[in-house]
Amino acid sequence: MTRLIRFLDDDNNNHRASIRMDNGTPCWIRIDHTGILVKKSKIGLFGARLYQGKNIDKATEIARILKKQYCDDLTPDDMRNPVLKSIVNAVLHCSDLAQVARILNEADLAAESRAKSADILTADFFKNSLIILANRLRKIDGLPESDNLEDAVARILTQLISYVQRKVSRFPTEGHTKDSEILTGMVFLYFVGNQLTLHLGDEGTELAINDVVAKAALSVFQFLGSEKVMRVAHAGMVQYKAIIKSGEARENVRNYTHAVSNGVLAYVMSQDERLVDIFCRLFITLVDVQEK
Repeated sequence: MTRLIRFLDDDNNNHRASIRMDNGTPCWIRIDHTGILVKKSKIGLFGARLYQGKNIDKATEIARILKKQYCDDLTPDDMRNPVLKSIVNAVLHCSDLAQVARILNEADLAAESRAKSADILTADFFKNSLIILANRLRKIDGLPESDNLEDAVARILTQLISYVQRKVSRFPTEGHTKDSEILTGMVFLYFVGNQLTLHLGDEGTELAINDVVAKAALSVFQFLGSEKVMRVAHAGMVQYKAIIKSGEARENVRNYTHAVSNGVLAYVMSQDERLVDIFCRLFITLVDVQEK
């Protein structure tokens, strides 16, 4: 029967165990800040390496996996370190070192798979939040849900800019508007729209900013007619690129871009309607700078 010979488990990161397998071969286990080391050895100085994991976070996940896999705890009550306890308990359920190597490497693969799945879920947070928000806006308009990202970005962009349009007197609306005011509004569409697409790009989803802005512009500036909207959209894109390029030397441009990015991220992730007022202030800031 596989049995625990001795162990060390103190608060100075000294977590070791010596085990004798069913067939008499020794197994040595060490847990420290670097991860897990398991060897065919009595005291750890010599012997073949059965498993080594150099990531303490993965070691913790491996311990969780093995704890669920081996519910019957064969370790002594005074063994406290959860990683050492799970690894030792799993080894005590094995009859030979081949089985030890197999279960540890299988747990390693499972832990890595879980980590990748967690990365995917984390990476999808902005996209998923964006789709949820867009579908909420569709429901308000009496429209069915959709998972089309380009439409979702255009819809949220339209909602944000339309709010600014209602709240800020200097936003261009149908009536007495100057071309310069409409151009500033279009530049603002690019600032906000580009941050929406950049956050998606960080998660691996690429959208064409010009297509997104064009969709939103046709809705927000519909009073201009589609041909003029497209002309102004192009002019807005040119001016936006010039402003961004000047940010290499102008700190105020970099700060403004950062503020728009934070505003977009905060609103989409929280979906707190109170944050929409941020975009009013951002638009007024852009107007003030353009007028200067």
